[in-house]
Amino acid sequence: MSKSARKRNKLPGIPVGKAEKRTTNRLTVMPHAKLSAAAGLLLAAGTLGENSAFGQKDEGVAAFTYHAPQSTLDDLKLRLAQTRWPERETANDWSEGVPLEKMHALVDYWQTG
Repeated sequence: MSKSARKRNKLPGIPVGKAEKRTTNRLTVMPHAKLSAAAGLLLAAGTLGENSAFGQKDEGVAAFTYHAPQSTLDDLKLRLAQTRWPERETANDWSEGVPLEKMHALVDYWQTG
């Protein structure tokens, strides 16, 4: 393959060398084609349009109820109780992630709530 042909066929982040061979077949094309077709159908149906979940104008919150199995809740409480906490952060802001005090409060809420 000539140098200019390699340059045209090169995808960002994917090197194309002498030993490599890029193949295009239905296994490599179909996932992209399916995704494009699905997005086209959703756009045509208005699902991804202005009133979709991604561009909703209505910011109201709809109430719902969810009942988790007790075994799942027990497992969650056990995992939370076994949390291995890191040392306190050195910064007084969120630059090192969620402050430890906030995480303790969240875990306490899930353990006792």
